[in-house]
Amino acid sequence: MIHATDDFMMSGIGIVVDDRISETDETKDGIANILEQIQKRNVPCVKYDVLPPQDSLKNFANVSFILLDWELWEKPEDNLIVEGVMTGGQQEADGIADNVAFLKSLREWCFAPVFLFSHLEPERIKKTLRDEGLLTEDESQSFIFVHDKKHLLHIEGENEYPLFSTVNNWIKNNPSMYVLTQWKKVVLKAKNNLFWDMYEANAGWPSVLWEAYEGDGDDPNYSLTDMLHRNMRGRMEPVAFDEDCVKSPEPTNPSKEDIRQILEASMIIDNSRLVSDQYRCGDIFRLDEGDNLLFKLNIRCDCDCIARDGNTENVMLYLLNGRVVNDDALSRDEVFSERFGFSRPMNRAYLFPIDHGKCVAFNFCDIKKVKVRDLVNEGSIRIGRVTAPHVTDIRQRYSLWLQREGLPKVPIVSVRGSMPTMK
Repeated sequence: MIHATDDFMMSGIGIVVDDRISETDETKDGIANILEQIQKRNVPCVKYDVLPPQDSLKNFANVSFILLDWELWEKPEDNLIVEGVMTGGQQEADGIADNVAFLKSLREWCFAPVFLFSHLEPERIKKTLRDEGLLTEDESQSFIFVHDKKHLLHIEGENEYPLFSTVNNWIKNNPSMYVLTQWKKVVLKAKNNLFWDMYEANAGWPSVLWEAYEGDGDDPNYSLTDMLHRNMRGRMEPVAFDEDCVKSPEPTNPSKEDIRQILEASMIIDNSRLVSDQYRCGDIFRLDEGDNLLFKLNIRCDCDCIARDGNTENVMLYLLNGRVVNDDALSRDEVFSERFGFSRPMNRAYLFPIDHGKCVAFNFCDIKKVKVRDLVNEGSIRIGRVTAPHVTDIRQRYSLWLQREGLPKVPIVSVRGSMPTMK
């Protein structure tokens, strides 16, 4: 069993935001004490005494953690905090609004744990975050950790790194954050190995490949990206997760809807995450036909979905049409069996779950060549993109169906010994 070490969380570059970050007298606020713990562990960090400007957040994509003091507004010198209650009136309200706006904007650029430390009562801060949709009721599922700052200060003769111990205990009970930290290590190692190997082979390798792709008539953007993705995946080592950190100690008892939502997020990229004018194999479109929904799955190769003339509307897609399978059909063994899962008939493929938990059956006989322009004009909306291996399986099975060879029917009498009684 591999166990998380004491410093496994604080790896990489961090962001520290505190209005008194330049002060050295730790008795005033405690930030000097916390920074000293971080520096002793040789963890690099970027320091701010105010919230970072919005246009700088795009540079936060690879930060490992963010340490944020909740009280960044100007405080009166006397009677700053009375029994964990904030004072300051409008400055306080504006400061809270700025913090909330920062945390919401941050989600657009990075997925990293945010540690909110304050001398205020943590429950007051948590309530604000819950009201803004930034903190879940189950805090072990949240990306924000709220803690009393005074409990993180090192006291002579006691735990030398209370900050690290507190954070690591939270991480060990937060599966999303724990998996993120362990997976990021493997990804970064694979990326570094890939680029060093390519650099040592030829420092100008991007130019060489770009010219080669152009010479072959391929789209250099797609081909170069595809090469990097394939090499990254091939170089990534299996991640050694600690079961105690990933698996909940208590049964979670998720509902059918919860499981469908997780499965859908794991196999389908939502349209909001896709480039609006780029189409690829696996793109799913939905057309509302009144009482019925028609789904369309593009199975044309990525390289053939590139707008070589620069006009995306002219791209031709190969679309399999599919219909929703209702719950009554899903309960039948010929559609889904507990032992074998979804059936795999020769002329049909099931995709589940998509579009908020639906099951859709795509008929191989019902395929059409449609230009993007015509899709838009008829009202079809792209809802996402199916990832491999799910879309790969459908494409391969369609190819087998398309190239099947017809065989003469075996006479019934040769097997049964007599002709069946006609009804």
